[in-house]
Amino acid sequence: MVGSGVPGGAYFFRREMSPFIFAVASVLATGVVTLRSAPQGQVVEGVLLLGICAVSMWGWYRANRLWHYISDTPLSKIETAAQGYVELQGDCELHARETQGFASGPPCVWQSFRVQRRDGVLIDSGISTEPFLLTDKTGKCIVNPDGAMVLSSSRKSWIEGSTRYSVRFIRPGASLYVLGMMQTTGGSNDDHNRSVEVSKLLRLWKNDPVFLLSEFDSNGDGEVDVQEWQAARERADVVAGRLRAERSVEPVTHLISRPRDGSPFLISDKDPAPLGRVFLALSWLNIALGLLTFYMAAGRLL
Repeated sequence: MVGSGVPGGAYFFRREMSPFIFAVASVLATGVVTLRSAPQGQVVEGVLLLGICAVSMWGWYRANRLWHYISDTPLSKIETAAQGYVELQGDCELHARETQGFASGPPCVWQSFRVQRRDGVLIDSGISTEPFLLTDKTGKCIVNPDGAMVLSSSRKSWIEGSTRYSVRFIRPGASLYVLGMMQTTGGSNDDHNRSVEVSKLLRLWKNDPVFLLSEFDSNGDGEVDVQEWQAARERADVVAGRLRAERSVEPVTHLISRPRDGSPFLISDKDPAPLGRVFLALSWLNIALGLLTFYMAAGRLL
């Protein structure tokens, strides 16, 4: 597989943020132009409605963006997934530890929790960032949930003494859907560019003149001439090849984590098809609310 076929972060930003920025700018410009001529009470109402309109447009952008990523990203298998932005589905398992969560709470691979007194005062809250495993029929992948939008349908609350615990969690064995950045190390899939490795070695040797002269100054004139530098390049190529061979026998490790380009990082125990429809409906709801509040604001200010 060459790539996922999903628009890159920069393209997606231009395609979706441009109309959002234009809409918000138009809303604000209309408000500024009409503020001076409207009565004071109508001005306040109009500004509040314009604020709701701007928030609704932001909600439309977010929901529409997630819908596009969910619907446009093809499903990949773990062992054959392209390096980069992918969509995976499988069952989750614990990784490197027995369980997460509270001793009295449900077993989970991930949780978001709140600890409160009975009177509602917050004592503690947090989100787990421990990695867990995603498995399908082809292999296993480590999921690093740090920075992810996690949508979980499992919730539980209980009381111990004067303390109330509330958690959202993902059970071990749950079927998961993950959108994120895939990286594979080890084996023949290791991301190893031989020419880059050669360049790194040559820079390292060049920054150590004592080593460079002792290894490659064959005529002893205190300098590395063109022929001697070529010998250094050949040595670096051999070393890079040996490093590549060593990495090829290392165990293959797949990792999916938050993309660096700002693309959505989504983990959900919900089926992606209805989940995508939910975000599409939210995008239409937000755009409808934005247009309605803009019309109402115009009625107050014009």
